[in-house]
Amino acid sequence: MAETRQAPNIDNSALEAEIASFREEMHPTKFNAVLKLAQTAKFFCPASLKETPEAVEKDDGTVSLESKKDINLFTLTNNDGKRFIAVFTNPAHAQSGAEKLPSQNFAILGIPELHAFLAKTNGQQIDGVVINPFTKSFVITTNLVMSMGAKEMYVPKQNEQVKIIGLAKYPDGFIDEIKEKLDGDGRVKNVWLAVMERATKARSLVAVVEHDDLANAGERKELFDKIASCFMKFQGMHLMFVPYGEGFAQTVIRDKKPCYEREN
Repeated sequence: MAETRQAPNIDNSALEAEIASFREEMHPTKFNAVLKLAQTAKFFCPASLKETPEAVEKDDGTVSLESKKDINLFTLTNNDGKRFIAVFTNPAHAQSGAEKLPSQNFAILGIPELHAFLAKTNGQQIDGVVINPFTKSFVITTNLVMSMGAKEMYVPKQNEQVKIIGLAKYPDGFIDEIKEKLDGDGRVKNVWLAVMERATKARSLVAVVEHDDLANAGERKELFDKIASCFMKFQGMHLMFVPYGEGFAQTVIRDKKPCYEREN
């Protein structure tokens, strides 16, 4: 456990700048840029330490009573009833957040540790992690945390050769879920989905979304959050959005049938 007064030498300034840039434009490529930096970041996580006695058998046959330490991370609930683990990028944000949370102590954790924590919360519904919840916040869903913590995150490099693979089948219920959500929304025209494989054989889901003009950044974020929530059924795969109209997007959708089409 670490308290903010110890001021660990953690520099998340690049991540903070990328979050601010994403909040201004809400562009999918900026979203992926934030995820890439978050992959290796260390966060200040409000936490409490619980110690419980545990009987431990020694090699000589004796049994001793030792303290088992468990970290409890605090969550916030938004207006939609979704719960998120609160984490902060620097001591100032952490201290400000501590005034709104029941803890003055902070564990220093990264995505791998948050991945492990979420993996253990089987019976609890935690929807993800929120970075700097009381300022310029950024949400990483549980599905993304699990994929980021399990393997390397990937953002394509310019001119990198990749292989685009069409999907022969989708997880049970996926087509019905995305149709129900997007039919009710009405702003999305088409969604194409494929698998991108790079030279190392690492794979990511790639989604191309054609939607109506959305001038408001908040509307764009809300729409892409809704679309991303449909992909929870693709467990263990990182999802990347590619803007419709870009050259790479045309490669993704070439000769492929959309997984969603708006009815005219």
